[in-house]
Amino acid sequence: MIVYAIVPDATARAISLRTGDIDITTGLSADLIESVRTLSNVTVHETDSFSITYITLRMDQPPFDDLNVRMAVNYAIDMESIITNIVSSTRKRARNTTIPPHMFGSAASELNPIAFDLTKAKQ
Repeated sequence: MIVYAIVPDATARAISLRTGDIDITTGLSADLIESVRTLSNVTVHETDSFSITYITLRMDQPPFDDLNVRMAVNYAIDMESIITNIVSSTRKRARNTTIPPHMFGSAASELNPIAFDLTKAKQ
């Protein structure tokens, strides 16, 4: 018999995997994935998703109507640090486009990411 249960809390799902109460789950955060990866009764399968997280700047209103301000914001955001320390290895950088490299229509191969550079951001 297959029982499908909706467990909204990701931590509860991870605990249920640990105890053997459930056999499969999705949508675990990076820290929970790392904790269940160590379990002998669990195999973690990862795949690229179609989830996209991005920051939008209103370019029709000050101060973001100024290209120099938008570039300064880009230089001031340490994307690699965000990926490493907040979302862990479960995310990929989209490379200056809202469409990740694995999705149809992505221009990632044609664009270079803007490197974190506070000196340039302050110019």
